[in-house]
Amino acid sequence: MKKLARITIKDEYLEECLGYIKDHTNYCKTEQGNLTSEAFQSNEDPHVVYLISEFATPEDEKRHVESPADAAFIKKMQGKEAAPVKMFDWTQLA
Repeated sequence: MKKLARITIKDEYLEECLGYIKDHTNYCKTEQGNLTSEAFQSNEDPHVVYLISEFATPEDEKRHVESPADAAFIKKMQGKEAAPVKMFDWTQLA
């Protein structure tokens, strides 16, 4: 299943969080069963970042979500969001 997360970052934490996001995205690419991990910063609002991920199996995704690395990333980001993180499940049309 493909996942999309929308993160809006407070201005005073923007550069710090962009570093966390880049590091975590690059780490996720090395995880077992990871098919896609990408991070995109909005051109219209640089405080908005979209994370896209896909894992080969539900077990691979579960392993990722329950990993110490994912927990550490979430902890680093806590309190730095300007809005609640929004998660989406999606299916590619074409």
